[in-house]
Order: sequence, then structure tokens, then C-alpha cells
Amino acid sequence: MGSPRFVFEVPCDEDVQSEGKNDNVDGVSFHADSFIDLNLSRPLIQACEALGYTKPTPIQAAFIPLALTGRDICGISGITGSGKTAAFSLPTLERILNRPKNRPAIRALILTPTRDLAAHVHSMVKNLAQFMTDIRCCLVLGGFPEKDQVSALQSIPDIVVATPGCMIDHIRNSVSIYLDDLDVLILDEADRLLELGFSKEIGELVRLCPKSRHTMLFSGTMTEKVNELVNLSLNNPVRLSADLSAKRPSPLTEEVVRIRRMQELNQEAMLLALCSKTFTSKVIVFSGTKQAAHRLKILFCLAGFKATELHGDRTEVQRLDALELFRKHKVDYLMTTKLGARGLDIIGVQTVINYACPQDLKSYIHQVGHTAKDGREGYAVTFVIDKDRSLLNTIAKRAGSRLKNRIVSEKSIIRWAKIIEQMEEQVAEILEEEREEMAMRKAEMESFLGLAL
Repeated sequence: MGSPRFVFEVPCDEDVQSEGKNDNVDGVSFHADSFIDLNLSRPLIQACEALGYTKPTPIQAAFIPLALTGRDICGISGITGSGKTAAFSLPTLERILNRPKNRPAIRALILTPTRDLAAHVHSMVKNLAQFMTDIRCCLVLGGFPEKDQVSALQSIPDIVVATPGCMIDHIRNSVSIYLDDLDVLILDEADRLLELGFSKEIGELVRLCPKSRHTMLFSGTMTEKVNELVNLSLNNPVRLSADLSAKRPSPLTEEVVRIRRMQELNQEAMLLALCSKTFTSKVIVFSGTKQAAHRLKILFCLAGFKATELHGDRTEVQRLDALELFRKHKVDYLMTTKLGARGLDIIGVQTVINYACPQDLKSYIHQVGHTAKDGREGYAVTFVIDKDRSLLNTIAKRAGSRLKNRIVSEKSIIRWAKIIEQMEEQVAEILEEEREEMAMRKAEMESFLGLAL
């Protein structure tokens, strides 16, 4: 599958060249063979090298030079693995590097829809700032000690990564936390921010920021509400969107495992057979449902594999722990859902397995986009039952993908089917223990609330 080309739209009174090596807006070039070409400071180039970034992704080559000019930008791209987080973090850090040192202030505010994504962005910013010793970044979100977060905000960090509700609560409840000197406002996953009901909080935060700030907004989709937010928060923005029809050579190998009707009951066995022999580490498995993700995690662990899970049925702490385990390679397999992994940009994923066939082009590109980043080789393997074959062929054709068939050994499938059958009793026991524990916690909570009343 080719990498996307990024298309620019600017106000109608400006001219834009958007084809070839000399793409430019405001005289800024959007072609870069290295991070040095992007005119970033040495500490940021060092950080990119330390993280294994060899060449800017298309969105980074397009976005960073423009962001460095201070233009407001609206980026529309649902492509995972495009390098979006680094695309807005690097120019933000470059700007803060040149801040007045004698006047401490919150210089950048990055708003995300979920705590998982906030934690991911915070981790990425810290990694990119690792050679900038005087930069401080603070993470503000619910589920953690409020006293610690208030203390961190009152110490006036340079960058705050937060969820909107938590950030506005701190500002409302403290006289010493303010955004009067903010230089950069970033709204990440704007469509999800609005879907989750943060419109009022975002509006209030925007009004608290200086009008002279630099604002960048990213969204997976452009809806009427997102467009209203663009008009509210951005000033004369350049609009950047991914052109999925543009195809370029990619180090991604895309494969299909066909599951015939008589094999559907052995799909779990086929997955375990593949993972035991071929895809042994740094693997994300998209399960389709939360229940399937949980069951696969149990099966993999019982079979002796190191696996974890990331989806909406897990607590915030459990989800953050799962991400940390996978990022640090303490587990080899991450079982997740489409929504569970949205917005996450995990470095070093070698293989994506679509255990459930994606139902549209956007989902397919989003999921396989977790691998084959920054010039690294990657594999995307999609399991396809008979009823989904024509759907996948249509998706692959639109994505410009060349799908290869992968055959799983029948002998290996039969072997793993027998192993799974032997594990079923243990799986049932684990699920029953979890149900009992959940019922006990619910009863304790109801008892506590009853006493409180």
C-alpha cells in the first residue's frame, strides 16, 4: 500500500503549488529527505535519531516547515502511523526552545479526547525533548491524584498535555493556573473531542488563550461541527488533507489468510499457529470486538505467549499499563479493537493482524498503518471469511494494495485446535472468576454509596 500524498487548501486569495518536489505554501518547501532539511535545532534532530527516525513521513515533511512559520493549520487525516504526533510536537518544541527564559509560563497546551491518547502524546513529547534539559512537560488527566497535578501546574511547566474537562476544572478551581502567555494551542483528534461532548470546555479554553497564539487542529474526519470548531479556534488556516489515491512504494507487505466456511470454527487455532511460527514479537491483533480481544489475550497467555489487551472494557490504569508493556517490549502481542487503538502511534510494530476483516477503506488504512513506519519493513495480515472476500478486494483495490495469499499449515491448525480445546475449561474458570470479582466490586460500591446517603 502506498504512502498518502498530502493536499493543501489555503484561502482563495493565495496561490498554492501542490505537485512535485517544489510543493510550497508561503514559499515553504514540503519535500525533505532528512530531519536536517526541516531546519530543526540540533537537540530535536538528536532526539529523532535516538528514536530511530531516519526520514520525515509525508505529513511531517508537509506540516513541520509550515508550522515553523506560525501559520494556523487544520490537518484532516485518519491515517495511523503517519507521524502526526511528532509532526505537531517538533515545531512546538522548536518554538519553546526560543522562548523568553526569564518569564516562566505555560507556552503550549495540547488537548486530546482520551487519557490513553494524552499519555501517548506526553510520552512522545518527552522523548522528543530528551536533549532539551530545560523543557518541562506536564500530564493532566483524571484518575490520578489531583493534588499532584495541581502542584505540577502551579510549578508552571512549558507544555501541558491534557483532556479538556480535567484542564478546565483545574483552571476554574485555581487562581494561579492561567493561559495568558500561551504560544501554541493544539487540538488533537478534534472529531473525537466533539463526539465525547467537550465542545463547551474547548470553547472556554480557546477564549482563555491569547488571540495571537499559534493554533493547530487535527481531525480524522471533517464534519460540520469540526468545521465550526475550526472557524472558532483557527485564524486564516491552511488546510492539509491526506490524498489516499496517491500511491508510493512502501516497505509494507500485505497478506490475506483465507478462511473457508469449514475452517471458521478454527480461526483462533489459525491465529495461534501463525503467531507461534512466524509473527513472534511486536504484533498488534485487531480482534473486532472487546470480547474477542479479551478471549484471545487469555488464550495467548495460557499458551505461554506474552500478551496484553487494550479496549474499552479495561480501566484507564489497565489501558495505560498495557500500552507501556507493549511499548517497552515486555509483551509481544497487543490485542485491541479499532476504537481502542485509534490515535496511538506506537513505534516499532512489526506486524498487524486483522483477525476481523476491516469493513471499510478508512479502517483498513488506519489498522495496517500501525506498521511499516519510518522506512521499516512491516507485515499486515488480514483474516478473511468467505462473505468478506469481495469487500476486502474492493478495499485493497482502492488502497492500491497488492495482497498476497498466506497458507497456514493444516497440521499446525489441527494441533492448536486440540490445545485450545484442552484450555477451554481454564478459560471458563478465568471468565467466571472475573464475573464474580466484578459483581463483588459492584456490591461494595453500592454498599458504599448507600452508607454515604
